[in-house]
Amino acid sequence: SFSPSHGICDPFGGRSDLEKGIIRAVGEPNLRFREDALRILRGLRFSATFGFEIEDRTSEALFKNAHLLANVSAERIWVELRKTIAAPHAYDVMTRYAEIFLGVMRPLTSLSLPNRAAFDAADPTGRLLALFFNGGAEDFDAFTRNLKTDNHLRALGTAILGSVGKYDLTDKTDINRALRFLGEEAAFGLINLEKALGHSFSHFKLDIRFELNDIVVLIETKQSLAIRVERLDWHLTIFSPL
Repeated sequence: SFSPSHGICDPFGGRSDLEKGIIRAVGEPNLRFREDALRILRGLRFSATFGFEIEDRTSEALFKNAHLLANVSAERIWVELRKTIAAPHAYDVMTRYAEIFLGVMRPLTSLSLPNRAAFDAADPTGRLLALFFNGGAEDFDAFTRNLKTDNHLRALGTAILGSVGKYDLTDKTDINRALRFLGEEAAFGLINLEKALGHSFSHFKLDIRFELNDIVVLIETKQSLAIRVERLDWHLTIFSPL
């Protein structure tokens, strides 16, 4: 805090921790998490966002009090969870604190993260769906209902996970088929999921670059050709091989 007469008041050494990149609970960590268990997920989000290390006593208290998250509303948990998954350092935090995340991501029983480079390159939805790759659409549907996410995410995620393995996304004909039957959002979401899992799409990139007219017609939107081509190029940037 700041006092006009005394300047910065820092009785808990917060300024020093910021400079060192450390996350530390104020006072007794166990007491802080018992006061509000959501602080457990908030601390993990801060670590995933800023790349800060969680101090040892605070880290121990995170694990010790994780069961208290059962008393936190699903909506509050989902807000923190989705921000964490989207954060720059999510891979490290979710790997180290997998036990805590599994407690709020039922029915997942294991947190099988893909390789780090692929996970980091994916968008937030691709990252989330990659975590449910083994459990599939049924587990994802249960997860979204447990945390009361929006209906659009539930429908999109189950459509994408339910389509895994049905299309060869290095083949132009199957790409066209995916666009027709899934729609543009789910089809590109499926590609992004495969990207998050570390699969390569070099042939997909070449097919679109050299046969744009065929692909553009199959998207069947009312946008102008120029805008559609620009959108495809944008997706190419995202889904180009690592």
